[in-house]
Amino acid sequence: ETALVKRELARKRSTATENSIMKDVFETSSECEDPEESASTPPQAAFQAVPERSTPSSESTGIVKPSFTKRFVYFGLFVGNIALLDFFAEVFRFLNWRVFGRLTMFTNIVMGGLLFPIWLLCLAWQLPGATVRFETAEHGARILLEKRAK
Repeated sequence: ETALVKRELARKRSTATENSIMKDVFETSSECEDPEESASTPPQAAFQAVPERSTPSSESTGIVKPSFTKRFVYFGLFVGNIALLDFFAEVFRFLNWRVFGRLTMFTNIVMGGLLFPIWLLCLAWQLPGATVRFETAEHGARILLEKRAK
């Protein structure tokens, strides 16, 4: 229970740090009065290191935490395999209507009523963190590429 609380606090701290860095980047870039100056020099806040959300043990090693959890990835593979089974059952239904018709009905009920909605909810729960991480990295990379081009 204590480890769970520590992980949640670390996640909240890293989210707050990412949000403050993004706020600094956009505020600094909007402070320039001259549009020519804005295009030629990136804001100083863009060069700050963006901390990745990581576990306390991986902070020192610099391992980047993936966008989605392994459990979500494995669940997605399971749902995909059930969908593949459903597809084959639909095709083979023409060979043996009774057997494959029942299998098709079962997989449609399980996929459409249970597994796919759960997968969508898990995706919706994890997507905001992945989006912030991606947009932060993309914005920083764009600014670095613009600086290197000059």
